[in-house]
Amino acid sequence: MVESSMERKVIQLAGKTFVVSLPSKWAKKYGIKKGDTLFLEEKEKSIIVRTSKAVDVEKVQLSLEGPYEFIKRNIDVAYKKGIDELRLDFEDPKIKKVISNVLESTMGFEIISQGEKSCTIKSVATAVEGEFDNILRRVFLTLLSMAEESYDAVSKSQLSRLNEIAFADSTINKLTNFCKRILNKKGYKNCRQTSYIYCIVWELERIGDEYRRICREISGQKKKISRDVLDLYKETNTMLRNFYNLFYKFDQKKGLEFTNKKEFLMKKARQLIPKKSGADSVLLHHLAGIITSVYDIAGPYYAMAL
Repeated sequence: MVESSMERKVIQLAGKTFVVSLPSKWAKKYGIKKGDTLFLEEKEKSIIVRTSKAVDVEKVQLSLEGPYEFIKRNIDVAYKKGIDELRLDFEDPKIKKVISNVLESTMGFEIISQGEKSCTIKSVATAVEGEFDNILRRVFLTLLSMAEESYDAVSKSQLSRLNEIAFADSTINKLTNFCKRILNKKGYKNCRQTSYIYCIVWELERIGDEYRRICREISGQKKKISRDVLDLYKETNTMLRNFYNLFYKFDQKKGLEFTNKKEFLMKKARQLIPKKSGADSVLLHHLAGIITSVYDIAGPYYAMAL
């Protein structure tokens, strides 16, 4: 992501070589010295200059107080933003347990020291940060597994399985949080696509939340789900898998089919909702949310594919 723009004069050396100076602030930030190797990427009218050196460790100090959700959000935001080291101060010793619970949804954030009323958390996952694409694919595969296993359980009235299936959302949250952290800290491999891929990761997390809600809210139901609602459930899962296939292999024709499928499924959902109640109604509500979110991630994806 570009933080500022500036002008530089082109210098010509030996009649053939063109030279442009690097911004001193950027060079100092990354410790660039004479003889270092930089990587240049040509993008039409742009030249992207990269270094393999890491930025200095970014540290933040937070004073924690208030309800669990507020504390959790503070730590989550710092993690996703790309902060490397967190000093956490608190008065209530019970907050230690809250911090431990929050760390379960992060990758590579560990407590490295702690006292009676403070602790320090540090990122120890620099080696994993180069695995962004593999981690993103794991998000997709975990989400697809959650979708298809939950449908299988509901269609067979094996609702006791749903609580266990719901735990897959914890893995999805951990993986998507890590993806957001990398995108905020380093950007995507194609920096112009960072904002698009961030939107996709955000929506994938939301889709996981919807499947978790289905599992939690349907698990206690006794009445069987109607056949027509189950059919919509299966078609919604198919739409999600079709997007996954489209994401890794773009096809204009399949993209058009994907768009038309969204309209078909939403029309079907709107027709069913007024006729249903109880568990059917709950399931339809979440399926409509999933259909909308899956369709929404197609927008930034198409922008990437242009």
